[in-house]
Amino acid sequence: MSIFDGLNENAVTIVFRNLLYRYKSVRQALQRTLPEDIRKKVNLSCINSIETHRSGGIGKGIPDLVIRGHDFILVIEIKVKEERGLQPAQQEAYVPWTQKDIQDEQTGFVLFLIPAGYHHQEELKAQAYEDDQSGRIRILPPIYWKQFVEKLGPPEELENELIREFYNHLSERFVPKPVIFSTEEICLMYSKETASGISKLMNIVEQVKDKLKSSGFQVSKPNPYNYGYNFSSLGRCCMNPIADMFLACCL
Repeated sequence: MSIFDGLNENAVTIVFRNLLYRYKSVRQALQRTLPEDIRKKVNLSCINSIETHRSGGIGKGIPDLVIRGHDFILVIEIKVKEERGLQPAQQEAYVPWTQKDIQDEQTGFVLFLIPAGYHHQEELKAQAYEDDQSGRIRILPPIYWKQFVEKLGPPEELENELIREFYNHLSERFVPKPVIFSTEEICLMYSKETASGISKLMNIVEQVKDKLKSSGFQVSKPNPYNYGYNFSSLGRCCMNPIADMFLACCL
């Protein structure tokens, strides 16, 4: 348990901002998480300011954190939930925002800090390293909270209890715990009966999908990490294939 348990995205952003501003060790951990070639250009040990939830963005492009140094601006968007939405072209929206705010001697960087299972991470990766026309603003590949936690720890070496509590919160929230299976469970996973049962179940799901699709329902996969389907008229994922099969047969 941590004193930070239950924090929403805005609260995590504010706590993170305050720790970054106050503690050099936290800023150094973030710097070590950046791509190697960027670390040389973004010196987080010496900063001018850290701002959060700035107003005056262009359109909906208002970043969560803006870290300013003498020769750089680091714009950070924070996501703490895997299913958290991504506004259309959200990364690109921060480029004109940064262009508006950047000084002559500065280079701008746009970064997303996300959970490992974030549903839109492939979209973020596809935009990485795209420069604006001036060549002074770069969109970085997303980094993961898990990476930051690894660079921040180990907990026994952290300088005070406040940072340790935040470390514990991030670890519990974003670092996968090892799962230990019993011999019986392993045998069950690899048994022919289990494979056959799953295959039959997925056949039912596919029949439900085909039946609903032929009946005029909009059917889609919500994301590549979900095994089910979304039916627009039902407004939910197909998590109960038997019940949905009954519904499909009644149409």
